[in-house]
Amino acid sequence: MNNYLLLLVVSLVYMTPLFSQSDKDYDDLLELLVDEKYEKLVYKSESYFLNDKYSKDPLPYLYYSMGHYRFTQDEELSTKYPKAFKEAMKFAGKFVKKDKESLYLDEAEDYFGELRAMGMENAENQIINEKYTKAKGMYKYMCNLDKEDPGAKIYMSYTMFKMRSLREAQSFLEDAITILENRSIEELTSEQKTLLKNAIIVMTEWEGNSEYRSQISLLLQKSKPSFSGQKDFDRAYDSFM
Repeated sequence: MNNYLLLLVVSLVYMTPLFSQSDKDYDDLLELLVDEKYEKLVYKSESYFLNDKYSKDPLPYLYYSMGHYRFTQDEELSTKYPKAFKEAMKFAGKFVKKDKESLYLDEAEDYFGELRAMGMENAENQIINEKYTKAKGMYKYMCNLDKEDPGAKIYMSYTMFKMRSLREAQSFLEDAITILENRSIEELTSEQKTLLKNAIIVMTEWEGNSEYRSQISLLLQKSKPSFSGQKDFDRAYDSFM
């Protein structure tokens, strides 16, 4: 069991009885996670959130997501469940939505970091292969993990531009600028910072950016204090500005 999973397990042991919205503590799901019985974990988690009594509790969605993520780490299970990562991302977003008071969010952040890292790699490969619809879907999942994620918003904008959905692309670009006006980049996780930097660089290199120079310039200016000194960012900044 890797470090992030061990920390999450320890946290959930203490937090579940206190914060569960129903009278269920989900020790059975925790036990399956600890014992690495991931298929049983997924099936049992699903049985909870499909039950009206527990459907509003966030933890079954988190455990379901984690079970699918662990499928991706196993050669046999990843072959058996080819959509496991997509399910992991989708239900992580559902967990966030159900965790209305953010009672568990901090404890899940290391796990979300791993999801974002894999999601970034997946989406970038889709962009390289010009499969923008699939890339957009992955960035949408990232937005669901954190609706104030500027990098995910910029990448959503980029994929929309490539798909010629100009109105939606402009909307996401403006959202990203608004977020950076109100949220410090230093509040972002390391994965979100990398996502933001890469997204801005992609926008500076995009062949259709001439009509949006003012917005992209704003992105560069607002992010320069955080990324100045990193060669790839400095190169993009100097060539664009």
